Amino acid sequence: MLFRKPSTLPGYLEGHAVRKLWIAILIGAMAGCGKSADSNAETTAETPADVDEPGLTSPGLLTSPDKAIHNCTLAIEKHPKNIEAYCDRGDLYFRVGQFDKAIADYTKALQLQPGAKIYYNRGVAHSAKNELDFAFADYNKAIQLDPRDAAAYFNRAMVLQQRGEAAEAIKDLSEAIKIEPADALSFLHRGLTYLGLELIDLAENDFTSAIQLDPTHADPFINRGFIRFNRGQFEAAVADFSAAIRLAPEHAQPRMNRAICLEQLGKLDAALQDLDEALRLEPENALLFNKRGTLRAAKGDTRSAVNDFTKAVDLQPEFAPAFRNRGNAYLKMGDNARAQQDFETVGKLDPTELEKNPPTTNRSE
Repeated sequence: MLFRKPSTLPGYLEGHAVRKLWIAILIGAMAGCGKSADSNAETTAETPADVDEPGLTSPGLLTSPDKAIHNCTLAIEKHPKNIEAYCDRGDLYFRVGQFDKAIADYTKALQLQPGAKIYYNRGVAHSAKNELDFAFADYNKAIQLDPRDAAAYFNRAMVLQQRGEAAEAIKDLSEAIKIEPADALSFLHRGLTYLGLELIDLAENDFTSAIQLDPTHADPFINRGFIRFNRGQFEAAVADFSAAIRLAPEHAQPRMNRAICLEQLGKLDAALQDLDEALRLEPENALLFNKRGTLRAAKGDTRSAVNDFTKAVDLQPEFAPAFRNRGNAYLKMGDNARAQQDFETVGKLDPTELEKNPPTTNRSE
């Protein structure tokens, strides 16, 4: 059965990098790190009036990072204890992907004056380099200095997920939700963590909360639809995948999944339409060709089914189920020689495939 695993789509919450979960709040959530609100120490930062030192929201930073970095460097040369200049330059280095330089600037700022936001930002930079132990230590320090920083709990949870410590990740995500109960992203990722632990009811509740808080993104709908499909709630799953398609029409995943639900409901024509569109979006997806072939075979269009299975094995030459399905189609067409050749290929690729699914002229998967 074709069914894309639950996940987050690239682009969930624009401005947040969710392709890798542990950097889910990087861009757009970088903390300003001049004088920390959590620190009673007197800052040593100085901002000379004769040097252009753009802050994080200034047009200079947004339009010309090189110039902004140069300005921060001039400020540091003139005032070597200017914490804000180190922080701003670190933020700029991060934004242009120079993570080592960003880490060096945050480290210098921390030497001048420790602060929760500076530890947080350095942790984010370490996360971007997949230096999870260093990131974890920095998020720990950020939380120690500011126990009300929901972002630090969230990012530490992402590190814990990477380490396989799901139960601890749930604790941090729960703390983040307690601090910021309107954060849909924390509910989404806690739901994904629950789902990984097969705590299905808790996962569904969190996906529903994420949808209620922010109904403009596809991921919670996709994941809740996944749960509802596996419960046999096909109409409800179709509704969720339909919402995801409206919100993310450029992604094939919700169309793939809706097609499976529609097949279960006996709506083969509608399912085929979804697979056609999914293949337009992902024309090199062997699983999609194999699935469309099974639906075409079920509708009696055996020759078109063979074409789809052939495309699937061309794209993925070790795809045993597609060879088996094409063998079944050849049997139905009376082409026993080609069918036997495909079944022999299946036996070489996966000897158990034909034991689990013996050749038949009436069935393909």
